[in-house]
Amino acid sequence: MRLATLLCFFGVAFAAHATVIAISLDNTTLTGQPGDVLTFSGDLTNTTAATVYLTSAQINLADPDLTGDGTPFLLNAPISVGPGGDSGDFDLFTVTIADPLTLSAGTYAGTIDVLSGPSFGSQSFDDQVGFQVDVQSGSSDPTPEPATFLGPLLFFAGLLWKQRRRLAGLAAVLPLAAQDPAFHAETRLSLVHFHVVQGQRYVGGVKVSDLELLQDGVARPITLLGSGGTETAATPVELILLFDESPRAMTADLLSPLLFREQLLDALPNVRLAVYGFTRSLRKYTDPTRDFEKLSAAFEALRAGHPTGELIPLALFPKRKAEKGETWLYEAVRGAAADAAQREEKVVRDMLVFSGGLGNTTAEPRDAAAVCEEVGIEVYPVLLGHQRGVERFAQLADLTGGRSFDPPSSNLDRIQKVLEAMAVLVRTEYVAGFSPEPSSTPRKHRIEMKLLNPALGKILGGHRDATF
Repeated sequence: MRLATLLCFFGVAFAAHATVIAISLDNTTLTGQPGDVLTFSGDLTNTTAATVYLTSAQINLADPDLTGDGTPFLLNAPISVGPGGDSGDFDLFTVTIADPLTLSAGTYAGTIDVLSGPSFGSQSFDDQVGFQVDVQSGSSDPTPEPATFLGPLLFFAGLLWKQRRRLAGLAAVLPLAAQDPAFHAETRLSLVHFHVVQGQRYVGGVKVSDLELLQDGVARPITLLGSGGTETAATPVELILLFDESPRAMTADLLSPLLFREQLLDALPNVRLAVYGFTRSLRKYTDPTRDFEKLSAAFEALRAGHPTGELIPLALFPKRKAEKGETWLYEAVRGAAADAAQREEKVVRDMLVFSGGLGNTTAEPRDAAAVCEEVGIEVYPVLLGHQRGVERFAQLADLTGGRSFDPPSSNLDRIQKVLEAMAVLVRTEYVAGFSPEPSSTPRKHRIEMKLLNPALGKILGGHRDATF
């Protein structure tokens, strides 16, 4: 079943009020078949004499086969609307019709709530308008297409991520070229990270007794359970920032060290940032750090195009070829993952990749994803621009348990929203670990997390291959 992301807020009460933001949909009813994603567009008008800040949108649908996604609102809406002003027309939200259906064909109603307030991030006002989805019988093209994945985010700016439909059949790990760092077998602690969601919200307070960790289908005792991005988290979080240095991807707004400090380091006291950049080679501009001076120097080197970082040679994947151009995207993802794997074991690692998604080799996302899964790194692609290859690039999220971000532009506001969303994902992430039994002949094992009580929700991520 195709699922879409909903935005949700917990424990927020709204006082009754006259209309503040008037919501006008271009079409109040859209028609689709199973598997279709319908996009509702419209504009917002500020009916008051003061500036109103737009915080988020909530899509309300009672039917389980219809899933709303407020990501377009969060990526396209202006930060605020002036007195009596209008936002202009933009895509507000989407509704995905499940395939196959459990409901019958017909017209189904829903509402969109726009949350806003008198200051940035406030949620004092809640304005609503209705819409309808006319579901027709039949089925869509059975060819798998990207779709969003259920998992709401709670954050003061209300940004959420979207994740493409998970692809079946993860590839086996391909051997690395001789010059790539070798992976070490895990002998002390094997880690896997995941989220737990229930309906439209993340679930906190999950205990060891709520979970089961499986090694090759056999239950193993959980020796560590922590959450990311908090002062009391048992396991530190390392966020790898990997930047495509090609001119089509690199922008000044992308390289604001102050923005990365405010949205990631200040918000997540257990997180360190490592900075890499790539073209046909890979350079590490700083090891994981919380030092703002080191981070600023790394971003300045990237911005100026100075090859001052540590050079990490890249090699083609087996049976892959180089094409015309200087962007070895999937080789760089593998190289950064392999380099990170040489550092301390007891750390959760995520990789945020900023790229247009256009690599100049015949490598496939599954090539890099297999290596990332082997070392326990979830990949979060940030799609810069809308070039050919973008959808393929987004598959890195599907294959590693990460999420993909698709901002309409890479200006400062959009990058800020991406980082805010990433902070939420880190903060709500769990990490579980166990001690593997020593072996004189290390081999690959499948590690998976399960919820013992399905009523708690479901697990997103929570699987990897590990060698021990």
